[in-house]
Amino acid sequence: MRIQEARKLFKKNEEWIMNPNVKHKEYPAPDIKEDQKSLKLYFEEYRKIKGKNNFNNYTKNLEVFFKITFPVFVGGCADKPNGEFWDRVEAMSCFSGFVGSAREAQRYLTSVDNIHAYT
Repeated sequence: MRIQEARKLFKKNEEWIMNPNVKHKEYPAPDIKEDQKSLKLYFEEYRKIKGKNNFNNYTKNLEVFFKITFPVFVGGCADKPNGEFWDRVEAMSCFSGFVGSAREAQRYLTSVDNIHAYT
């Protein structure tokens, strides 16, 4: 998916993604601020794989990453809080639209998956 299409996909889902009161019923995204040890390890891994964001931006983006991808990657649950469905590829494309590139989105996935298996 081209980045322009990924941005449109994010915009289509932005309302529920960016709303802190909307959570997946069965597989809510983990609260990464509660696990500072893992968060630090994720960030260190992100920097090793050439991630450029600072810790605060990484943390904010990681929260969005988990909200978009956690249900379908970890729970195997393809439904979105808005009642629609998607697969892992579409979820990652949506996150790519948020962070601006597929390469940067992959850094987030890799930074987590290299520390704790994400799939």
